[in-house]
Amino acid sequence: MTVPPRAPPDDVPTLTEVVRPSDLAVSLAVPVVPIESSIDEERLALQILGDVQARADALLESGLRACLPLLLEQLVEGLIPALRAELSSGLADAVRQAVARELAQSRAP
Repeated sequence: MTVPPRAPPDDVPTLTEVVRPSDLAVSLAVPVVPIESSIDEERLALQILGDVQARADALLESGLRACLPLLLEQLVEGLIPALRAELSSGLADAVRQAVARELAQSRAP
């Protein structure tokens, strides 16, 4: 069952004639300028890259400043045993050489 279309109420305006733009309206229209020609894309890209790089540098620097003291402390803590072992070995070698020299001098006529 098909419902016939209803007529619009009397207070609703309806289009009864086709309106075409006049030649005057077309001639007064503002010319459209493509966006690409009004923006220097390379300059904009360089500016954005500079801004992003400055922000990244600032974030990296603040992050390093925050974690560097702890990292250095951990590094030093890890190096201390190796440095002590190296120092002990070097001192033992120096003492052996000194003892050997003294013994050699005391045996010499």
